[in-house]
Amino acid sequence: MADSQALNWFKIELLLTRSCLTLRKIFKDRWFLFTGQQWQNTTTDGQAFITGIGQKIYKNCGNIQKNTLTTGDTNQWDLTTLVLVLRETKPIRPLNKNEKRKNRQREH
Repeated sequence: MADSQALNWFKIELLLTRSCLTLRKIFKDRWFLFTGQQWQNTTTDGQAFITGIGQKIYKNCGNIQKNTLTTGDTNQWDLTTLVLVLRETKPIRPLNKNEKRKNRQREH
């Protein structure tokens, strides 16, 4: 039974890690849509977020989340922070063909 519990723990850990990687990518893509700039995981990005589209999020979150948002390093953002940010920063409109093409080019 202990082996089964350990295996389940590792599966959950893997799922959370992969989920966070995907959510970080979604956030960075969304940031590009809002700003036309690539997110660089810098404090400059963090400041731009918390004084711009993330101002409301920053104001209403806890101190730990405020600290991680300020760093701008999405690798430090946990699942809760990522979900909060994505939930509160929805795109205004769908991408047009030109924007979709730019996104694809940026990824390669």
